[in-house]
Amino acid sequence: MYKKYKEEAYNIHVIKTNKFKKTVINISFRSKNDDSKLLRRRLLKTLLFEANKVYPTKRLLNIETEKLYDLDIYSDVLNSGNVLTSSFEMSILNEKYAKGLFEESIKFLANILFKPDIKNSKFDNKIYQKSIERIKEDIEVFYEDPRSYAMDEVFKKIGGNTPLGYSYFGNIDYLNKIKNEDLYNEYLDMINNDTVDIFIVGNVPDDAVDIIKKYIKLKNKREKLNHFIEHDKFSNKLIEYKESKPYNQSTLIIGYKLSKLTSYEMQYVLPIYAHILGGGPDSKLFQNVREKNSLCYSIGCGYRIVSNILFITSGINSSDYKKALKLIKEQVKLMNEGKFTKEELAKAKLAYLNAYETLNDSAFSILQDRIRKEFLNADLALIRRKKMSHVTKKDIMKIIPKIHPEIVYLLEGSKQNEN
Repeated sequence: MYKKYKEEAYNIHVIKTNKFKKTVINISFRSKNDDSKLLRRRLLKTLLFEANKVYPTKRLLNIETEKLYDLDIYSDVLNSGNVLTSSFEMSILNEKYAKGLFEESIKFLANILFKPDIKNSKFDNKIYQKSIERIKEDIEVFYEDPRSYAMDEVFKKIGGNTPLGYSYFGNIDYLNKIKNEDLYNEYLDMINNDTVDIFIVGNVPDDAVDIIKKYIKLKNKREKLNHFIEHDKFSNKLIEYKESKPYNQSTLIIGYKLSKLTSYEMQYVLPIYAHILGGGPDSKLFQNVREKNSLCYSIGCGYRIVSNILFITSGINSSDYKKALKLIKEQVKLMNEGKFTKEELAKAKLAYLNAYETLNDSAFSILQDRIRKEFLNADLALIRRKKMSHVTKKDIMKIIPKIHPEIVYLLEGSKQNEN
């Protein structure tokens, strides 16, 4: 049973179910995406989980989670098209096993969010420095992975100055410029100005909404935010870029912009197109580039709906670049000419239908399903199961003119031990 409560400063979404032993609670702060904000928000969520005025050390904070029946709490910062989302999520024991736990857990979350360890407009300097080092390590690890680095570069080139071009991990030079005071100002901006939604999935008490209102005190305005990036310029031809880095393997990525897809095409037709082309071991790319010709270690086709982009990624030897690219183009051409079988279409639909079968088996999946509905106006899983089965070859052919080739990017592994 789902119910939405529109409070003055935020919305509360309650999905009541007795299916699970755990209850999941998510509070999402959303703002317009900004390149300079990404790293600050990532630092901020790290700082908030280190210490606060109620639990002045990480150890005391961990002890409290143990008292709350091993409550799990975590946070994430997501770059979702035009919107930046900072989410804080808890998984707690079902209320029927521990009476009063829901209220104690909400109080705990409120202490983390609203009682940070701040003095003179600064966080504790040791925790600040520790957080800087932790994010720095994350950035270094990110750039050690060739596929992550290559994808980041492709999105920068396709996205330009739009949020698509913002690097999620950022760079160490910019990180070193972030001052302690900047994070305090970022905290105030998030608490006072972000659009806030609270989601609950599980066996919640009847007074759950009153409990939330008691502890989550905000004065934010609910702003309607559009996550979707729309492209207005298209190359309609593949522009080639090459870069060399000391990796063992080379990475080939082909990027496409999407234009004016309908909601139905975004949610149903595009996933089927991508699956037939490169969604698994039965796909055209896997069978013809990897299996028959052994030209890559891995290959697949993916997409980002909120960013309106489609991409093909492949791990190759740099010496096979031209052969691999030629074969990939051939498979895309066949796909775009409608040269795929009824069996391929049926297998693609079945893959999604099987995935939807288990979606309601997890509180987290139900939560994400509702978040997509609220933030992206996406259909719920039950509806998607019905509509996905109705996708036709004609539907797929209609989106072909809306897929615009933009970039071929080769990240050459300069080490000599490619095998």
